[in-house]
Amino acid sequence: FVRRTRSLRNRNLAAVGNDTKVWFDYDAIVLRIMHGWIEIEKITEELIIVGIMKSNEVFGVETVILLTIPFTNNVVTPHIWEMCQRANEIMRNISNTWHARDEKEKFGVRNVLVMEYGMYNNHLIWTNGRNLGYDVSHPLDLPYDDRSFVNESAFLFDRLTKKYGPAGTLREEWSPSIAMVCNDRESLDATNNATCNRNRLFRDGMHVCSETFGHRYGVVVACLLGCVYNGNTANDGSTQERIRACERSCNWQFMSVRPIEEGWLGSTLGAFV
Repeated sequence: FVRRTRSLRNRNLAAVGNDTKVWFDYDAIVLRIMHGWIEIEKITEELIIVGIMKSNEVFGVETVILLTIPFTNNVVTPHIWEMCQRANEIMRNISNTWHARDEKEKFGVRNVLVMEYGMYNNHLIWTNGRNLGYDVSHPLDLPYDDRSFVNESAFLFDRLTKKYGPAGTLREEWSPSIAMVCNDRESLDATNNATCNRNRLFRDGMHVCSETFGHRYGVVVACLLGCVYNGNTANDGSTQERIRACERSCNWQFMSVRPIEEGWLGSTLGAFV
C-alpha cells in the first residue's frame, strides 16, 4: 500500500457522532494475482476486475499496480505456462483500456498500471540458464513480450530430482527448475541433478532473494507511481498516452537485466542498482 499524503478524493468515511473517521486511506495498492493459490484457469478478466474494484471498495485506492504472473514451481506443464501468459495479456489489456472503462462505469479506480514482474523473472532465469550451459537466447536479444519466452521455455521444465514438500515430505509438483535455483553444473553433476549449490536469485521455486532484488521492485513501483502522480493528473486521452509510455519505460528499465542508464541514477539510487 501507498498511504495518501495529499488531498483525498476517494475517502472511505464513517460518521461517528459528530466525528468523521477515515477507515482506509491509501493512494495505491500493488496487487498480485497468485497463481498456485488460484488455479490458472480461474484467473480470468472478471476475477482481475473484481480484485481491482475491491481494492477501491475496501482500501479506498485510486491506483492499482498489477503484477504479471512469473514462472514458478507451480507451473508444471508447458500448457500452464501458456495459460500464465494468457492471464498476463488480460492484465495488460485491462490496464490499457481502463481509462475508457472507468469513464463509462465509474469504478472509483482511476489508474491501472502493470508491473512486469513475470518478465523480470524471465530475464533472470534465462540469464542464469545461459550461465548453466542451456542453449537459450540472451533475454535482451529477445523482444520484450511473453511469446518469445514461451517459444524457448522447454529448459524450464528441467527440474531437480530431489523433491521436497512440507517437513521434508516428497512433492513432485514443488520441485524447482534447475535454471531458476542452481548456481553451477558441478554440484548438479555430483548429485545426478538431485540437488545443487543454490544461487542468490531464488530461494526455491517460488520466492526471490529480496536482499538481491528488492531494490529493483521498490524502484519500479516508485517509477510507475511517478507516471501517475508526477505532473498533470488529468485523466484525458493524452494523459493516458503519456502514462502508457512512462509505464513501458519504467518496466523496460527496471524489470529487465538491462543495465541502469546513468540518467536514471542519483547519488543515492546509484549505490543500489
